[in-house]
Amino acid sequence: MRVSEVMTHDPVCCIRTTSAMNAVRMLREFDIGFLLVIDDLWTRKLIGVVTDRDLCLAALGETHDPTLTTVEDCMATDLVTCTPEMDIREILARMAEHQIRRLPVVDQDNHVRGIVGIADLIRHNAADPRDIWMALSRITAPKEVRAKAA
Repeated sequence: MRVSEVMTHDPVCCIRTTSAMNAVRMLREFDIGFLLVIDDLWTRKLIGVVTDRDLCLAALGETHDPTLTTVEDCMATDLVTCTPEMDIREILARMAEHQIRRLPVVDQDNHVRGIVGIADLIRHNAADPRDIWMALSRITAPKEVRAKAA
């Protein structure tokens, strides 16, 4: 099975200048915990990702004003992505290796095409439950435990 068969198309995105406060509003409105950060709304070129945790730590943990803190101040730019053509087994391995539950789906020019997460794989019965369990056990393992197993 391919990523394109299970991914969420047209995911919620924001731009780098979106305030932390507005990003939190988007997360709440769409009931999600992860935003893709794009260069602009027309090209949708992926430049980062930001999670609800990132926003809390950056905007609130440092006692910054969440209306003045931007997504760019707290987004991750060391991105792990996949393409629509990739096989589900390959993305499960990528998720486990990098200890992440969601992957932005991009084309060859890094334009956002979707997002795929563990929940999508479960919802679509896209992988053997044992493979999902193995990936989740690696994703959630403390880094020091993971290093010993390698």
